[in-house]
Amino acid sequence: IITDTTVKLFDEIIDGSNIEKIKPILNDFIKLRAVQDFLPSEAANIIFSLKKVLYKELEKEINEEKIFNEFTKIESQLDEIALASFNLYMVANAYKEGKKFFRYGLMR
Repeated sequence: IITDTTVKLFDEIIDGSNIEKIKPILNDFIKLRAVQDFLPSEAANIIFSLKKVLYKELEKEINEEKIFNEFTKIESQLDEIALASFNLYMVANAYKEGKKFFRYGLMR
């Protein structure tokens, strides 16, 4: 599930998809992490790992400012996805505990 989620996330990020299209991809992975009693930060780590991999792969081009603007857009998108993953984790954890979590329209 980790590899599948990572590949799908990467594809959507490169395609410039919005957060609403990305949330369903991320949701299953985050739910799994919540059920496994990972901390929210540990569950969201997949996003930060993607950020590191992208930077490492593109470091030369970024430093030469060939793709700096494009990379900052992707980096901002990854930050938004990381924040969304925390919300998804809280929903999954609340559901796991048998609670209803409708605040902010997070439950579907």
